[in-house]
Amino acid sequence: MIADSLLKWLSKRGIYAQGYADDGVALVIGIVLSTVCEIMQRAVKGIEEWCTSHQLAVNPNKTEMVLFTRRYKIGQMTQITFYQQELTCVKGVLQRTFFISTNERLM
Repeated sequence: MIADSLLKWLSKRGIYAQGYADDGVALVIGIVLSTVCEIMQRAVKGIEEWCTSHQLAVNPNKTEMVLFTRRYKIGQMTQITFYQQELTCVKGVLQRTFFISTNERLM
């Protein structure tokens, strides 16, 4: 229930976000990869600040990033940092593929 304010904050910035129990996901959609990365970096920074103000933390080691694209060749991705750690992008998948995770560490 406390994370509701974070979800609203992200939503006001055009970022689709969902949460369930202690898991969450943020989705940024765009055409230009560098712009998508900039928006996601701002979102991640906002999540850090929200967590600090609520005396909470997210473990960056349990945070994963997935790029969904139809492109065969993906340009250079701008690195996203979360709590001073660079996030790695797990293997990209085609947009038409369903992404299902049984892993409890989406965010």
